[in-house]
Formats: sequence, C-alpha cells, structure tokens
Amino acid sequence: MVQMTVNTSISHSEARALVQRAISKAEDFAQRATYVLVDRKGVVITASRMDGALVLSYRISRAKAHNSAMYGMSNGDIYDFSVNGPPILIHEILAITREPVFHGAGSQVIRKDGRVIGAITTGMGVPPFVKVPGIDPEKLIWDGKATNAEDHVMAYTLQQPYIPQHGDDEKAWI
Repeated sequence: MVQMTVNTSISHSEARALVQRAISKAEDFAQRATYVLVDRKGVVITASRMDGALVLSYRISRAKAHNSAMYGMSNGDIYDFSVNGPPILIHEILAITREPVFHGAGSQVIRKDGRVIGAITTGMGVPPFVKVPGIDPEKLIWDGKATNAEDHVMAYTLQQPYIPQHGDDEKAWI
C-alpha cells in the first residue's frame, strides 16, 4: 500500500509571519488588537497583543480561533449555523467543546492543499466598521468594493479574496 503524506500543519515561523502581517494591516488602520493563531486542533501556536489592545481581547480572540479550527469554518458561518441550525445539535456541540465559545464573526480558517490547518482571528481591536475615524475611506476598498476593517485585515493577512462576515458592507458604507 502506498501511503501519501499531506502536510496539514503550520509552523511557528509561518504563524508568526501571518500574525505580523495582520498587525501591519491593523496599524495601517490605526487599530490595536490581539491576534491568535491556532493549529487545526485549536491549540495556540502564537498570539500577540498589540500595545493598547484590550486585555479581554486575548480571551475572545483565542475562543474565536479555536471555534473556527474545530468547526473548520469562519466564525461568521458558525454564527449563522448557531442561529439557524438545529438547536439540539448546537447544544450537544457546545457541551463537548471544552473551550470557551465566542460566536462573534471575524475569524478565518487557514487552509493548505484544501485542508484546514488552523485558524486566525482578532478580538475586540479591529472593529467591523466600514468607516474608521482618521483613516482615508479609500483604504477600506477591496477590488473596488467597500469592506469592513476586521474582515479586510483577515483577507489581507491570508492573501485570500475578501469575504464579509458582518453583513452588507456596501449598505453600511452608504
């Protein structure tokens, strides 16, 4: 039997590089946040709280990243599932999670070769605002469309297409 190995992990140096990328974009938006990156099992690989970020933001960010890694989807999708899914199933999933749950949107899974290898998120630092005081609104344009700061940072960090998790950014922009 031929055994194929697929690299489904993320190294510490790769994780640090992604967090640094997120921090750079947050600084560009004059925001302060805590970034947590976990592996596919929800174990923290790296975390970084920017100067001025709320202390509580670490716990929120860790919970959001853990949820995304475990479910294999963004917290925006997890929230939709928790609101629209079967209540008994949601209750059972939460009962076995063993980790704090925070269904706030903003986290993203990290994929390699189509497989979930981890998740990254921010907590209470880069808000899902479409307008940030003191920041040129043009900075929040992605492919000619309005974005919110939190989802923009995540898309930029992972170098993937922008996916809004906080409703209709275009409508909020107007």
